[in-house]
Parts: sequence; structure tokens; C-alpha cells
Amino acid sequence: IDAFLRVLSAFRLKGELNLRGIDMDTVQANDYDCFQLIPCTYQHMNESSKILITGLFEFCRIAFSEFQLLPISDKAKIFQSLDGEMRVMRRFGKDSSTFLCAYTGYISADVVDNFFSDCPDQKHANSAALILRNWIEETTPEPQKHFCRVEPTEYEFYAMIGLALWSVESIDASDQILALSARYRTEIMEELASIYRETIGEEKGAIRI
Repeated sequence: IDAFLRVLSAFRLKGELNLRGIDMDTVQANDYDCFQLIPCTYQHMNESSKILITGLFEFCRIAFSEFQLLPISDKAKIFQSLDGEMRVMRRFGKDSSTFLCAYTGYISADVVDNFFSDCPDQKHANSAALILRNWIEETTPEPQKHFCRVEPTEYEFYAMIGLALWSVESIDASDQILALSARYRTEIMEELASIYRETIGEEKGAIRI
């Protein structure tokens, strides 16, 4: 998961920067803090979502050969949420009200008025921006609450990604998918427990789990 997540991050970064006319070589693309985040817009978010879904499908297909059996659109939303919250915490701190709606783009209360500037239908753009502003100012997403409380390590984050991608409770899963989900989730938890034993010990590891 670690290795393929790095490849996926580089893929998303290069793809989004190419849309902005910025060419970045492979070495630079693996230095994820070397680029500047920009205020996100409606079209920017849509295009970045296409890049994410394409990259995530390939990432999951290679990391887990049977992943093609699962609906990818729902998994993209889960991944975007987890990945975005982790990166916000690292880059802006635990108390930030910034949201990453693209790999290279963000929204916050001070830039939200421009979000719908490139929306094809401008009829309700102003009212939509107001609703979005109120949501940003009043909402703390559930994942953000958990991230701020737990402050996951790199390995814990990778485990969360793997467990989330193999969460099948919300779909009408076949016996085959249920068995695969149980197997992969067990393997991920066993590997995380092994890391805990080698670092903080079983007792503290159990609390972290």
C-alpha cells in the first residue's frame, strides 16, 4: 500500500499540474511538498476527480488483483476523504478548516466565493457559494475529528486506507467478495499488530487499534 500510494500520489500530482500547464519531472513529483496548493474551482474539482478515479483503479488493481470486483466510484470518495484529511493535518495543522477537494487544490472560507466561477450554469452560483461557505464554517467532517484525535502514523494511515478500500458493508456483496474482504482486512490488521509489537508494544498497540 505504501509503495502504490506513492505512485498514485505522483500520478495525481502530475495529472493536475499538467491541466494547469505546469510540467513536472518524476523526481519533483515525488516531493509532494514542493508545489503550491491553489484555491479549487468547480471544474478543477471535476477534472481532478477523473484523474483520481483512473489512478485509483490502477492502484487498487495492482495492489489487490481482485479489487476490480468492487464498485470504484464509492471507493474513490472514501479514499479522497481519508487522503485529504491526512494531508490537511500535515500541511495546515489539526485546527484547520481547509478542505482538499483536489490533490493540488483547496477550499476554505476565504476563497470559497470563487469556487463556482467556472461552473457552466451560473444561475445559482452566488447562492451555492453562500451555502458552501456556511458548510465550511459550521461543519467539521467526522474523519477530521478522528484524525485530529488519533494523529495516525504513516503505517496506521496505510492500514486505514487498506481497511477502507476493503470495506464492503454498504454493498450487496457476494460470498466471494465477503471472503476476500475478510482475508485482506485480517492481513492488514495482522501486519499493523506486528509493527506495534516491534515499536510501541502490544498493550499500547491494542489501544491504538
